[in-house]
Amino acid sequence: MCAERQKTLRSLPKTWTLVFIITSLLAGLLLAGTAIFMVNVKDTRFVRGDQFSIGVTHNCLTAYATAAYLASIGMAHLYHPRHYRVGLTSSTPIHKAVNGIFHVDEYLYPPQFLILPYGLWALCQDFFVLRTAWFVLTITVVLIALAGVALWGGAFRSRPQLLLFPLLLCAPVVHTAIQIENIHIVIVAISLLAMIAFDEHHEFLGGALLGFAVVAKIWPAVLLLYLLIQRRWKPVIACNVAIGGYTGISLLLFGFKPYQDFFTFGLQHVESGESLLSTNYTPTIIENMSVFGIFHKLDALNILSFQPARLSSFIGWSFTMILGTVIIATGLRRETNAENDDNNRILRLQLWLSLLTLGQLRSPFLPWHYGVISTLWLLLVLMTSLKGWTLGVAGAAWLCLATNMPVEFLSMTQHANIGYTLFAALLMCGAIVVSLRIYYVSTTWGERILGSPASYWRSQKR
Repeated sequence: MCAERQKTLRSLPKTWTLVFIITSLLAGLLLAGTAIFMVNVKDTRFVRGDQFSIGVTHNCLTAYATAAYLASIGMAHLYHPRHYRVGLTSSTPIHKAVNGIFHVDEYLYPPQFLILPYGLWALCQDFFVLRTAWFVLTITVVLIALAGVALWGGAFRSRPQLLLFPLLLCAPVVHTAIQIENIHIVIVAISLLAMIAFDEHHEFLGGALLGFAVVAKIWPAVLLLYLLIQRRWKPVIACNVAIGGYTGISLLLFGFKPYQDFFTFGLQHVESGESLLSTNYTPTIIENMSVFGIFHKLDALNILSFQPARLSSFIGWSFTMILGTVIIATGLRRETNAENDDNNRILRLQLWLSLLTLGQLRSPFLPWHYGVISTLWLLLVLMTSLKGWTLGVAGAAWLCLATNMPVEFLSMTQHANIGYTLFAALLMCGAIVVSLRIYYVSTTWGERILGSPASYWRSQKR
């Protein structure tokens, strides 16, 4: 028996190396097909879905580029939908470039985020060149994050299962997210890189990354709150300094108008997305994976006895309280073993991804095509801690979430699609609950939380 066990341990690295090579080749082939479409918008031979699918007809970068252009010329009411409709006399160069190819999306992000698309637009001056540059940036950041998370978590030490990380780039839904060029997958990636940087005491780098994630999507602030509860003052200060820096740069570039528009109209418009987008339109009910979307799915299936729109405020505040409780509870917990132990690193990765996913679920509208990506990543990390039938369940959940919606190989009615995405939303919640439970039973209430900021600062200097 001992000889067989030693033989298995010796063969394990070779097995996982082979798995890594196979999944990397498959991911590379799929990325090559996506890259062809990203370089030539007319070549849709290798993209996910048909010519009418969201991955072909929708492009979030149109909103980013249009808003950056409008802000740079001092356009008032930056967040008003009228600026993003095709055919108006005030149409931008982006409108003219994408006319007949993409619809220009509405801009629903904080003003600081415009620094990135504005900088790229200033360099490219052509939307389709910008589109290719954005694709290269996205793939570069995601690959660095995937490899960095795997290496940091112990892929070449005690956790060879992390060599499965190329599998994320084999998921059809991830390629759709890349095709529509939403910043979401990049924000998840840099948020994880930021937390790793903080753990490795690179506060400046971590602050720059997490600070940008916060000003771009807001929900990564859950990690900032987690750091605050842990009294990790250097990361908190670095992140806030970065946020202040991005705010200052955007003020220099665009002035105060975008901020005035954001707080008087844009923020309210984003918050009202739950009632505007999800109440009556069935395809949007199918797409929405947020906590509000779960209730609308239940209502569409005639399971609820009340209208979710009437209780949207209650649902939002209740979930916010749950999220806050989770952040406080996990922030007060500490690992029992050495800080750099691979088991503890896996626990932290699971926790960070769980918090990020919970933050996303609080959004009024979380589209399937990028809203499930952090859960797919979480499941890949979670599977390193599971065995037997629980590992099989996690694998099945990953496959369920990895597909595009509506499911490409099944012909389902709208009610069936709603039921499928409701089940998928429950799988997302289940992955979070399992991860949080593993974290809770593997940690204890920490003593360091009782220390003062000054004592913590002195301990960090040592």
